[in-house]
Amino acid sequence: MRSETVVSEFQTQQKQVTNTPVRLALAGSFKCTHGVRVKALKGNTKKVWVCNTNQLATHGFELQPGDEVFIPVDQPEKIWVVAETADAQTLAFLMA
Repeated sequence: MRSETVVSEFQTQQKQVTNTPVRLALAGSFKCTHGVRVKALKGNTKKVWVCNTNQLATHGFELQPGDEVFIPVDQPEKIWVVAETADAQTLAFLMA
């Protein structure tokens, strides 16, 4: 019996983020059936924001080092990310 929470495939990636807003993933890179979990690595030294456009960081969802968020989207390229400073911060993300 198949559960609604079972996925047939998923992908994991990491992305370096600076203070220039960028899409989390390339367009068409993966079609999600459940969404994307985004995690700021514990080794980061600055905040990262998750946004739905390339808007300013003050309008995004703040992730401190070690924080994570699940976003139920169908395409990971709909997610934008930006770091507090030009120092590269790393995000890990799982798409399902």
